[in-house]
Amino acid sequence: MINANNTYDTWLSSKSIVVCIPCLDEATTIGQVIQDFQRIFPKIQVRVYDNNSSDTTVEVAKQAGAQVRLVSRLGKGNVIQRIFEDSNEDLLILIDGDATYPVKSTADLLKAQWTSPRSMVVGSRKPDPAGKVFRRLHNFGNWLISGLASLSFGHSLKDVLSGYRVLPRSLYKSLALNSQHFDIETEITLQVLAMKAPIIEIETPYYARPTGSESKLNTWHDGFLILKTIALLVRYYRPFFFFTCLSVIFLILGLIAGWAPINDYIKHDFVYHVPLALLAASLVIISAVSLAIGLILDSIRYYHLLEMKRLNRDL
Repeated sequence: MINANNTYDTWLSSKSIVVCIPCLDEATTIGQVIQDFQRIFPKIQVRVYDNNSSDTTVEVAKQAGAQVRLVSRLGKGNVIQRIFEDSNEDLLILIDGDATYPVKSTADLLKAQWTSPRSMVVGSRKPDPAGKVFRRLHNFGNWLISGLASLSFGHSLKDVLSGYRVLPRSLYKSLALNSQHFDIETEITLQVLAMKAPIIEIETPYYARPTGSESKLNTWHDGFLILKTIALLVRYYRPFFFFTCLSVIFLILGLIAGWAPINDYIKHDFVYHVPLALLAASLVIISAVSLAIGLILDSIRYYHLLEMKRLNRDL
């Protein structure tokens, strides 16, 4: 809730805020991103986390006035985990160092954070119509992943993969992250959803990379990692939903496999397709077992949540 006597400017000046930029070979663009923050938000500290760049990213970042920290373990997920470990500010702003996000949109994200202090605010990317920003496959992948996440957790999301976010300390210090690569944004989003914390998406322009700047995203490899992350996190945090989906799939396959044996019995009072009958019976049994597993794990999760609430009240 917003205090009626507290203006946005007063709230902003009372907060410690840091901008953290994960980087790998972004010498072409990192200077511009840092300078934009220093010009628009001169009181906000900027930290660059370099992930073993082979170009002059570190030198450019230092010359631009940012504090630079080195992360030796390769992978964006490892960098963001380090960022969360290092940081202790009230608000943490994550932004990529490729100059595809407009720094001025940070004001909109911060205002949304002001209105909902417990939330994670995400810059939902709106591609610049003047240029080819998203490849068609990337656009489809983002739509598919956001749709799967929305369906799994019952919360409408447009851009799960955005690297432009504002998180309060209560959230980023509560996340237990495991992802090491470009699936990290998905894991952050799904863990925040599992914690039942609000997620606010603010539409922001998204520009093509400048000439000389190249994306490190591998469409197929990283897409598979992201889908795998969604499946694992849904299994952990929504076990009944996950295993019910499996149960339905095995049941449908069982009914398809069993159609011929059932048709044999109806017409001839005898089953000629014995292998299919055995397969159908096995699939239906697996379906029932999957449903039972989902019910058991959901009950365990429910009692775990009750115990955690009790412990939090006792602290």
